[in-house]
Amino acid sequence: MYIKCVLNQKSFIITVLPNKENPLKSGFQCTCNSIKSEIELHPSTAVNACYKEVFNTKTEYSGLAIIGFKNENIIQQLTFDIELFPIFLHIEKLNVIVSSIGNLNEGKFYGIGAGFVSSFTAHYQNAQHLFVLIIEEEIYLESVCKNKSKGKTPDEVWNKVEIYKKYTRTYLCGITNELVQKHIEAIRSESPVCTADDWMNRERLEKIFNRHIKSRKISNVVAHWPLLFCNWHKQKSSVIQFPDILHEIYPSDYSFQDKELRAWRAMFVACG
Repeated sequence: MYIKCVLNQKSFIITVLPNKENPLKSGFQCTCNSIKSEIELHPSTAVNACYKEVFNTKTEYSGLAIIGFKNENIIQQLTFDIELFPIFLHIEKLNVIVSSIGNLNEGKFYGIGAGFVSSFTAHYQNAQHLFVLIIEEEIYLESVCKNKSKGKTPDEVWNKVEIYKKYTRTYLCGITNELVQKHIEAIRSESPVCTADDWMNRERLEKIFNRHIKSRKISNVVAHWPLLFCNWHKQKSSVIQFPDILHEIYPSDYSFQDKELRAWRAMFVACG
């Protein structure tokens, strides 16, 4: 991503680049003709460093304003089709981040299913550690730095970690948090669904496809995926074998990733 702007009658280009020092954060570099700033953690630092070298002045600008992050129209375009922004929670003394809601599943823990990700940092064994809860299809993983604990429920996993024993993991990771539950309900109410009568309705299927496949950035999706539902609609039996049915649109020797299977399974469920 790059943004071009004019400051004091000269063109400046701000580019968003990978941050070599911290791959989890973006880097910003500002360029004016042959003059470049270093890759900085903040856009303001990059813009002002480049501007100072060009004009030899101490004038400063807001980097966020220059790249358009304070412009409502630009913000709306950048956030279009983004279903979830990270949810930041303060639970007890912990700053908890819910970075993925995952698939919705009314039959499991408080409406969540595979793909839910929550994390926080805490002092553990004389050092700061990152705790990450990842809910997969049939198993729950708790990652503590290089250590992993497995269990059938988040609370079972948490009992293996000797920290914050008086709290359950479903509470600490935000699963039962009111804000998270409201977001889950909002997603559920907005998620498009259909029945077998709609399988020949390409527009309806496209909405469900965008929700469950496209939004998850599933790669290698073939363009003729609607054939799945067209063929399913024509067959006499309503029974299908999953994931075997996917080989109608994928090569017979294609190896599916768990992420792909979860996404397609969610789409089939939404399609009745």
